Amino acid sequence: MYAVTEFPCDFDGRAFRFEKLTAGTDKEADSYDLFLATRGHNTCDCKGFTRFGYCKHLDSIKGVIEQGAFFQGIDPDADHANTEPEDWAESIADQYEWSA
Repeated sequence: MYAVTEFPCDFDGRAFRFEKLTAGTDKEADSYDLFLATRGHNTCDCKGFTRFGYCKHLDSIKGVIEQGAFFQGIDPDADHANTEPEDWAESIADQYEWSA
């Protein structure tokens, strides 16, 4: 499972950090940075992307964005306003198979 945060970047797209909350298959990495390009080439610094040119991290964030589930800030009027962050993250992780 991952904590996902978006951070500013100087390129045409969005940058995210996936920080591990549980042990994963790569015992050496604690987090992965990825760039989702508006046009062009997406990247992730995980071993899967380095080896195969695609990875579950990119697939996951694309799915979450397409579903409108990733946003900056919390809407206090939204249904999830009283949900503990861990529960909401776990729900999203289960839906998009973020667990390691």
